[in-house]
Amino acid sequence: MFIFAAHDPGAKNHIRPIYLHALEAGEKATWIDLSTRSELMKWDHAHEYVVDNSIEILVTGSSICVKGGGIDHYQLPPNCEKPLIRACKNKKIPCISVVDLGIQGKFDKANFQEIPDRFLVTNSGCVSELLDLGVDYDSIVLTGSAHLETYANTKLKSGDVNVKRIYGLSRARNLISFFCGPDTAQSIEAVNSISSLLLETQLTDFTIVVRPHPRMPLKSLLEEQVRKFGHVLYDEGGEPDTLLLLAASRVSFSMASLVSLESLVIGTPSAFYQIGWDYENLNNMYNNVMSVPRVRTKEELGFFIDRLLESDRTAMSENIEFQKGALARSWKAILELL
Repeated sequence: MFIFAAHDPGAKNHIRPIYLHALEAGEKATWIDLSTRSELMKWDHAHEYVVDNSIEILVTGSSICVKGGGIDHYQLPPNCEKPLIRACKNKKIPCISVVDLGIQGKFDKANFQEIPDRFLVTNSGCVSELLDLGVDYDSIVLTGSAHLETYANTKLKSGDVNVKRIYGLSRARNLISFFCGPDTAQSIEAVNSISSLLLETQLTDFTIVVRPHPRMPLKSLLEEQVRKFGHVLYDEGGEPDTLLLLAASRVSFSMASLVSLESLVIGTPSAFYQIGWDYENLNNMYNNVMSVPRVRTKEELGFFIDRLLESDRTAMSENIEFQKGALARSWKAILELL
């Protein structure tokens, strides 16, 4: 049996296409969402699960396990996928982790019992970080992002009027999607900033749709702030899904998120918006992501919008996070360990 396990939304996104491919290939595969199976993030329960099941290989995402700050002091799980990795290694079961973006907050030198047998990484920066950690070069495979490959191959109708109708917007209205980070206070600062500064650009007839991070606590505080602006809407998520919202957007912004990469691969311009809030810690997690521009001053925002208005919307030709052929490379690397 193939086991696929992850906790964070991004970590789940990056292994989901591989899990679906395993099912299509006729493998017996089980999906474990650790956000709902929290007992498996404890050593004893993970060990019991591995002993009680006939597991051929474990494939995990790489979730961030750090503590945040701000008014909400959100606390992320301390272990995430690591107990399952340790339990499988104790039983000599091959373990693979898919690492997206970078290793910060995911792996360190503390305990090599929790280091998988193989890493599948989405960019060359991850390779360098793992080598610096002491991981053997032959254990690292630059596969690219199967998740972004799936998005890039999805046929979408850009500017879908049905999405705008959901928000009560006219077909001609420019929809700007803004995706927040996990910290409520920082998100409020960023929303206040972009809501004011976009009004000073050449962009007209626009509405900003703000979506909170799935892990953000006290979302009501963000919603309360958003409702103070007439040209900003709050949307906690669900319908439309992220992919359709991005496709209907003239441009998307995130504070630093995988969503910006998803936006780019489907042809919607995107940038990390980093004005008016302390972006350093969150931005450090995206040091390896060079495809997404950073907007850090009022002047840079104006220049970004000017370029957007001067050019027609076209699909990205760049191979973002090596997405082309990523699923085939990932599957090959997994089978090699069996």
